[in-house]
Amino acid sequence: MDHPTLTSRGIRLVRNLREMKNLGGLDTKADVSGKALFERVSKQTVAECPDLKDKIESIQVDYNDATEKWWTDFFDDKEELIQRYNDLVQYLRYIDEDVVVCVGHSLYFRGFFQRYLSGNDTSELSNVSASKDEKETKEDVDVAGDEEVDGEKLQPSQDKNELWEQLKKKKLMNAGVAMCEVEFHDKDSDPNNKYGLHQSGKDDLWRNMTITDVKLLFDTKLCK
Repeated sequence: MDHPTLTSRGIRLVRNLREMKNLGGLDTKADVSGKALFERVSKQTVAECPDLKDKIESIQVDYNDATEKWWTDFFDDKEELIQRYNDLVQYLRYIDEDVVVCVGHSLYFRGFFQRYLSGNDTSELSNVSASKDEKETKEDVDVAGDEEVDGEKLQPSQDKNELWEQLKKKKLMNAGVAMCEVEFHDKDSDPNNKYGLHQSGKDDLWRNMTITDVKLLFDTKLCK
């Protein structure tokens, strides 16, 4: 609640950042939008943490594209999810910011890494429905190394491939933070498909961005 950007510039709701919806999933279940959504969240948060009331009421909120129905009714199929990722990337590409903090859910971000880590094929995008083992297992896997920048642990460069593979298979811990550097692409920027930007022969599934580097911050771990 004390992040300098939150206090100085507020937050913006982005519907394409919502969690993957699987059968029975509750993270994307809702019946309110816009101001009513934030009021509900604020009320429930203050009920649990009364000392945050003043800070929450001072937050500037841009409801953006969440003023109407923003949730998924049943579940996200693969092509719908890919389109959602592409739409998010286009939004991030053209907003007037150099650094953006995206807050979301672990399944969504795992799929994001599966799709956009360099050289990865969309066919690896996990089934939206979580497996029984995935729902029940909470074993933490520490992938952070000893290298530090500004006091924060980062993944050593020699372990880059291992980290990338784990990011495609495991989930960020609750409140985990991954810092990504990215490169945006146009449809004609990879005519020979060297980087796998065009998927499955379908023009609408082209990959409009690649992640070129990822670092885990604040002792973030991955879990199954």
